[in-house]
Amino acid sequence: PARAALPFVDRVFFWRSDRLALIALVLVPILTHIPGFLDFFKTDPVLMLSGLGADVSGALFPGLPLIDPSIGFYHQSLGTLAIEDILRGTLPWWNPYEGIGVPLAGEMNASPFYPLMALLKLPHGIVLINVAVQICTGLGTYAICRRLGLALVPSLVASIAYEHNGTFAWLSGGWGYAIPALPLLVLGLEFARSPSI
Repeated sequence: PARAALPFVDRVFFWRSDRLALIALVLVPILTHIPGFLDFFKTDPVLMLSGLGADVSGALFPGLPLIDPSIGFYHQSLGTLAIEDILRGTLPWWNPYEGIGVPLAGEMNASPFYPLMALLKLPHGIVLINVAVQICTGLGTYAICRRLGLALVPSLVASIAYEHNGTFAWLSGGWGYAIPALPLLVLGLEFARSPSI
């Protein structure tokens, strides 16, 4: 009876044979980011880019794990300010700390209304956001691949490849948060094209 109430789930990808693939799509991003969770690699952009924290020049693998430094200069600090405003019960309309003040609610770097930004308040918040976005991307890609008739293994390989694409590897800021929307948009268009299947 519970599954009868969810025909969408039955039609998309929750067949019994797909459960291991779905578990893999959740576990692979978590396993990929274990070095960041265990502080084997310093992944906090503020520490790496501000000059106040980790010195990565003499590390085992020197260099930065990102190509755009704005994640440490803007994204993390503005996102934290926006989340702190929300947790205090006020909407993050304005950033009073920049010049004479600038809008904060419409700021892409702050992403104040993106649901996963609340993870910034947790330890390793940036890593948690990246993992959650990658998981959503992988599940959406898997759903559209199965909907289009791909077999289980090609769907799984395509989903793991897409949830580890170059945008996540180099540009892990607010612009990468729209990536899970692409497979979901294609899935919605596919359902609109042939809703009975």
